[in-house]
Parts: sequence; C-alpha cells; structure tokens
Amino acid sequence: MSEPMQSNTNHPGPGAGNNPGVPGAGGYPGAPGSNYNYAGNPYAGMPQAPAAEPVRPRTVELAFWLVIASSVLNILNYFLTLNYVTEMSGGAVVTGAAAGGFIFGTAIRIALAALARQGQNWARIVLTVFAALSLTGLLGLFVAGPLAGLTGLLAIATFVAAAVMLFLKPSNEFFTASKAYRQAKKFAA
Repeated sequence: MSEPMQSNTNHPGPGAGNNPGVPGAGGYPGAPGSNYNYAGNPYAGMPQAPAAEPVRPRTVELAFWLVIASSVLNILNYFLTLNYVTEMSGGAVVTGAAAGGFIFGTAIRIALAALARQGQNWARIVLTVFAALSLTGLLGLFVAGPLAGLTGLLAIATFVAAAVMLFLKPSNEFFTASKAYRQAKKFAA
C-alpha cells in the first residue's frame, strides 16, 4: 500500500522565515528577519515616524516675532512716508494699488513667517530672499525724514535679524527634523 507522506524536514514550511514571497514568513522585502537589506532596495531602511513632532527652538520662535515686529514697523514707516509723499506732491493721494500692494506684501511676509515657524524650509528660504531684497530700502532711507528713516531702518534690521535667526544651528536642526518628521509621517500613513 502506500505509505503516508512524510514532511520534508529540510524545509520548515510557511511562516518559518525562509519562504520567499509569503507575507509573514520573513521572505518579502522589508519583513522582520528578512535578509533583503541590499543596496538599492527601496524597502530597506524605510523611515520610521518619530515619536513626537520636533520641538520648535527659541531661535525660530524669536525669528517669527521679529518678522511680526518688522511688519509693524514697516506699517508705521508706510504711513510716515505716505504723509511725506502727500505733502511733497501738493496733496495728491497715493493710489489704492500702492496701498493694496503694501498690504498684500505684508500679509505674505507674515504668512511665510508662520509657515517657517511650523518648520517649512521653503518658507524660510523665501523669507531670506525677501530680507535680502529689503536691504535695497537702505538707499533712500532718510528721504522722507528722520522719523520715517529710523522706523525704516529698524524694520529692515529686524527683518534681516529674523532671517539670520532662521539659519542658526538650532533652527537648522529644527528644519531638518521637521522635514524628516513630515516624510516619516507621510510614509507611515
């Protein structure tokens, strides 16, 4: 008659860790206990979500508030300069487009500061470009009078200081950790 089939003792069977392609058997890329950690394997070393969101350093917080202070000084400077321009032009009113552009620019600056505060590196870079461009305001700084010149100088100085704060070592570490956290969170979902 026929003998009962005996199992092959050299092959432990499914779930034993060496059955390629069977989920849970350790034989698929990235499985615990698998040996698929070769160079170029897209599943090897997948980022793990950090336990908590990175803590915002004081340098980033201070940079945010410096941008707010710079914006307030810029608004004050705008009205001082507007008064001067109105007097010099014999009472002509500055167009609404100029005022609208100023308000829009200030809103963009504050929004970028808020995004940088959340760890968005691109916002930090755009703020830095804006801060560098604000240095062109030094050319005609005191044309509208000493008070307008002083507020303009303070607005530019605080804006540039904010940009510098965003690139100090604690800030750099925060932006790097924030990016890693967002990427790990995206892949974990």
